[in-house]
Amino acid sequence: MIFSPVLADAFPDALILTGAGATFNSDITTGGEISVAPSSGTAKVRFTSQGTGSEVFTVNGQIPGVSNTGFAIRNETDSRNDLQIRNNGEVTIANGLTLTDGNLVVAAGHGIDFSAQTATSASGASTTSELLDHYEEGTWTPILIASGYTFQYNNTTVGTYVRVGRLVHINGYLRLSHVPSGTGAISMKMGGFPFTISNTNFASYTAGVIIVEGSGSFFSGTPALRPNKNETRAEIFNIVAGSSPVTSLTPSNLTSAREFEFQLTYHV
Repeated sequence: MIFSPVLADAFPDALILTGAGATFNSDITTGGEISVAPSSGTAKVRFTSQGTGSEVFTVNGQIPGVSNTGFAIRNETDSRNDLQIRNNGEVTIANGLTLTDGNLVVAAGHGIDFSAQTATSASGASTTSELLDHYEEGTWTPILIASGYTFQYNNTTVGTYVRVGRLVHINGYLRLSHVPSGTGAISMKMGGFPFTISNTNFASYTAGVIIVEGSGSFFSGTPALRPNKNETRAEIFNIVAGSSPVTSLTPSNLTSAREFEFQLTYHV
């Protein structure tokens, strides 16, 4: 069907479209807008490229095949809605989205929803979330904590972190410039974490790797980090063989200035 546009002398702002068996209410407004409103059916503008095998696209004032008013760009050749915009602002794209520049910005509290995937079917496993709603990376300042003790550091104290969803991975390094001052066998913790550890029992059921270096005597065994739930720190433990395989590391164990290198992954 071919329509012939005519600018009427009596209506200088009007665009009249005529065609066999169709009636259109159409005009060009003084603001430069083109309006197409058929007396029946769905308003659409049709675009056809030239050449063999060319495809036909239409811009529709309603989403074809969907019981919902809205807007759609439809590939008529393949009977596919390439772009749909519903009345509530929801947008559906048929076949991928490519950004040639700029970033995809997601509102706070939202993210990428993976609920269309097939969740785990392993025995005893259950899915609690399929929404990826957080990504962040940056730096933080690690500190040693022990009640009644004072720690002094040199200028190379540094920490980095990456957070993906509820999972946080931290790395850190600090070096004491002096032996800690204080008294008592108080457990020592690594603190200053960028996010508070989850307030659940399972939050402590993990361990981080820590290397303690320095001259002089120290202690036998292997040091490790164990997160403290609902806090921004982890206790430093000494893993040794024997009847009490896990003991806390205390400042009194540090008989010389020491270096601490560590990494830990925990939930928030």
